[in-house]
Amino acid sequence: MEILDTDIKLLAFYEIVRRANLTDNPNLVNLPAFQKAKELYEQRHKYLLEVFGSREAINSFVKFHIQGILSTENKSWEDVWSEFAPEPLKRFPLPSGSL
Repeated sequence: MEILDTDIKLLAFYEIVRRANLTDNPNLVNLPAFQKAKELYEQRHKYLLEVFGSREAINSFVKFHIQGILSTENKSWEDVWSEFAPEPLKRFPLPSGSL
């Protein structure tokens, strides 16, 4: 039984897109999953910026927090990418160590 929250998967998806500098990619911007993921990220980013004070601290926290949650379900960043990425982008694998 999968208990991984959809919001966590969407946040992981947005984190992949953000770190790959694809937030303006025309294959992504109109996807409902991307729009929801972006909204979730922006809601949390304001709070995280207040708490951590820097982009680098937020990046580290988000990476390790999401990675930990994914690992509890035996999921990886690649699993999230393959679930939400549009077909034209799925053929591009995530570079090893990109997150």
